[in-house]
Amino acid sequence: MPHPLGRLVAPVIVGVAAGIGAVVAQSMLTRRGPAQPSLGAPERPLPFEGWWSSDASSPMAYAHPAVLFVDGGSRTVVDSWDRRTRSRVPNPRIVGSEPLPTDAIAVLDASTGDVLQTLHTPGMARG
Repeated sequence: MPHPLGRLVAPVIVGVAAGIGAVVAQSMLTRRGPAQPSLGAPERPLPFEGWWSSDASSPMAYAHPAVLFVDGGSRTVVDSWDRRTRSRVPNPRIVGSEPLPTDAIAVLDASTGDVLQTLHTPGMARG
């Protein structure tokens, strides 16, 4: 037959152990990595604003951190942006052979060349 004191102490020990486990687990889950340094504004403003230039996180911005703005008619790079460095993409060039809209600016992933969005801007002829 168990000792009467054991019947009282055992649940207290189990409760204390569970509490310690919960505190340790919570501290492991809420540990934060090093803070990201705050980067300043770009040296010159982007000609096009959208999810690529926002400070807010989004699935598109996370999946495509570096983008090119390409004139579809001439296939020339108009501008570029890299969210990771908050600066222009170094040595931007068009990769891939995906067809581009000839009457708009295409937003391309800088590394894959995938067309992410089409921007119809005033003054561009629409075919």
